[in-house]
Parts: sequence; structure tokens; C-alpha cells
Amino acid sequence: MPRPAASTTPAGCSTEWRRRTWWPGAPCSPVTAAPGASLRRALFDTMPIRTMVSWTVMVQGYARAGMLREAREMFDAMPERDVFAWTVMVKAYADCGHFQEAMELFDRMPWRNSYSWNTMISGFLRAGRVDEAVRLFERMHDRTVFSWNVMVTGLARNGRLSMAREFFDKMPKNKDIVSWNGMITAYAKNGQMTEARRLFDSMPAKDVVSWSIIIDGYAMIELKDEAVGLFLLMLRSAVSPDSTTLISVMVTAENKVEVGQIHGMATKTGLLSETSLGNTLLTMYSRSGGLHSAWRAFKMLQEKDAITWTSMMQAFLKHGRASCALQTFAQMLRHGHNPSPITFTAALSACRQAGLVEKGQNIFRSIFAYGLKPTIEHRDILIRIHRGREAMEVVTAMPPETRGQEMEFKHRKKMEEKDSKKKSVEDSRLAIEEPAEAVAATECIPTKGVFGWAVAYLKALVGK
Repeated sequence: MPRPAASTTPAGCSTEWRRRTWWPGAPCSPVTAAPGASLRRALFDTMPIRTMVSWTVMVQGYARAGMLREAREMFDAMPERDVFAWTVMVKAYADCGHFQEAMELFDRMPWRNSYSWNTMISGFLRAGRVDEAVRLFERMHDRTVFSWNVMVTGLARNGRLSMAREFFDKMPKNKDIVSWNGMITAYAKNGQMTEARRLFDSMPAKDVVSWSIIIDGYAMIELKDEAVGLFLLMLRSAVSPDSTTLISVMVTAENKVEVGQIHGMATKTGLLSETSLGNTLLTMYSRSGGLHSAWRAFKMLQEKDAITWTSMMQAFLKHGRASCALQTFAQMLRHGHNPSPITFTAALSACRQAGLVEKGQNIFRSIFAYGLKPTIEHRDILIRIHRGREAMEVVTAMPPETRGQEMEFKHRKKMEEKDSKKKSVEDSRLAIEEPAEAVAATECIPTKGVFGWAVAYLKALVGK
């Protein structure tokens, strides 16, 4: 069977189109070929012998690049196809939302394995097409535990919690821990902690994910005693917490001492290097009034992301250090991190706090340079900094309904207290002077308080 030509340009392709493509002779497509496609195609064309794996890799490469036409042409040109090749093409259509083509191809498959069925079912569920997923699942004869898990978690994600529980109860007796965790997660995310706890207590075995799910569920609805109580039970069960567990417990902390206790546990367990945990630690220190501790947590993080920098800016703002917040923003940009809308809110708020009119206008303009659009809050802050021409032009250019929201937002804020006194912008050093009262992280392990027993237990467990 002839393979797709690679040396001629298809009819109807313009010179401009050919200039934009990565390999000459690529079929006309609304998607410009992905970088590397030309090299892969050139290597494929020079292969003296092409195996089924070679053909399938090419189909998969085009599919992952969103080049469905090229993927289908390569698929149709294959001398022979196995079940994996068929499934790759079916998945490509399903992932792009082309379910009619996906089902036509699925029904044409000479034979299907569980991966083929699960691919199609999960595609329907991701697209919210629950009824079609259920019908297809009912057609499936050899259902694996994984297939049941796909249905349970997919139904829960689509808000069909009762149906998810029905499928969970119908599962064969060989439910795995993923099945239990999936159903508990569904209840916890919907705030149904009574059902989540009942299911959790009936689990034949629990892993760190099980414990983290139930602890986080209680933490999210601010039931601190239940969350902390389960955390202590987790430690007694000899299941070691991970960063997700510690984050869930940390958000229940009510003061700097309790945050410090979790900080110490993270240090002892070697989890402090994880960025997500460090970000939460920084935020919780700031909320509890510990700016210096937040700063130290920020400096100790080796891998900082945009959330880290933004959190530090917010911490400075909370404590009236506008100039330090702006310097953090500048360093964030120098380190190559792209700011988010929340980052710009913090930067503009810092300008407002410090009374920096021109700098605020410059930062507002730079929002567009990062492919973002100013939010109502950004505009409100800019107007507060200075009712200048640029800000009013932006408001005037807004659609009438959005403009009404803007004015409503503006009036709600009108009676807020005046800006705090300007901080000295000449304090150009970002680094806060190391405070004498700041405690090293490894020493931040008080033995009293709500987490005191956990700390002592964990220290004994790790032998330190």
C-alpha cells in the first residue's frame, strides 16, 4: 500500500502556507505543523523498513500535535494495524472532541482490548457526555477494576455523585485502594464528610492518599479538631505524611506557633524542599503575623515558582512593606517568571500603598505585554492611585455591562480607610535585615500546643 507522499506539495496549498509549514508537501491543515514534525517525517521517509511500531509512532506524533488530518492519512496508509494503532487514532479523535469520528472508528475495530474501551469511555466522561459513557460501559464485557474506577471518578467529576456511588457498590469484591480513594474524594469535594468518613472507616487498607483526602476534606470546611485528630491517628498507624498531608494540616493552624510546629515536621521528614509546601508555609506565617518567618521560609526554598514570588509580595503588603513587595516583583521578573493577574494585583496594590503614581501606571501598561487583560480590580486600584487619562480611557472603552460592574465595585470601595502612610522607597534593599528574634527552621519545633504530641512522636520515629 502506498505511503503518504512527502516530496510534492498538495494542490491548493499557497506559497505562504508552504513557507509556514515545517515539512514540504504536508497536507493542507488548519494547524501549523509542530516543531520537529519535519525531522520525524524525514527520518520516517528514509527508513528502508517500516514496522508497525514506526507507523504507529508517526500517527501518535501527529495526534499529540493536534494534526488530526495528517494522523488519519498516516493511519489509513498503514499496511497493517494492531489494536494499539487503532486505539491511538480513536483517542486522538476523542481528545479533540470529534466523537462521531471516534465512535465510527471504534465500531470498525476488528477487536478491542480494555485499553480501547477505557479510552473511549473516559473521553466521553471528560467531555461531560455521561449518558454515552454509561451506554458504552454497559456494552463492555470484560470490565477491569480500572474500568470501574474510570466510571466512578468520571461520574463524580460530572456531579453524578449518587450514580457514582451506585457504580462503586456494584463493583466486584476486588476493589483496589484507588476505588476507595476515588469515592471518598468525591464525597469530600462535595462537603459530604459524614459519608466520606463512613467510607474511610470501612476501608480494608489505607495509604497516604486516603489519609490526605479525609484530612483535607475536614480542613476545607474548617473542622480543625477532626482534621488534626485524624492526622494524629495517621501517625499512629505508621503511615508517613507527605507534603499534601502537611499542607492540609497547616491550613488549620491558628497562630505562628502551630505553623512553626508543622514547619519543624516538614524539616524532619525532608519535605521542606517541595515548592507547594513552602508556598503554603510562607502564606500561613504571613497570615499569623510572622513576616520574618515568612521571609526565612521564602529564602530557604530552592525552587521558587510564580506563586512563591506572589505570596511573598502579598506577605510584604500585609505588613505594610510596599517597597519590598515591588522589589520582589522586580526580582521575580528578572528570574524569568511570568506574573499572573494576582501578581499584578499585588504589584498595583504596592504602588497604591506607597503612593507611586507613575510606577503604578507603568505596571498597569505592562499587563498587556504578558498576554493578560486588566481585571476590574486592576482598574479600580489604578483609579485609586491616580485618576489619570489612561485609566479613564480603559473604563470608557469597557462594554456597558462591565462598566456598570466597575462603577459598582468602585463605589463599594469608596468608604474604605485611606491609604497607609508611605513607606520609604529609598529602602532599595529587598532583603529584610535578619531579625534577632527569627528562629531557625530546624529549631521551630515547640513541644506544646495542638501539634506538640505529633512533633514528639515524629521525632522519635525518625530517631532525632
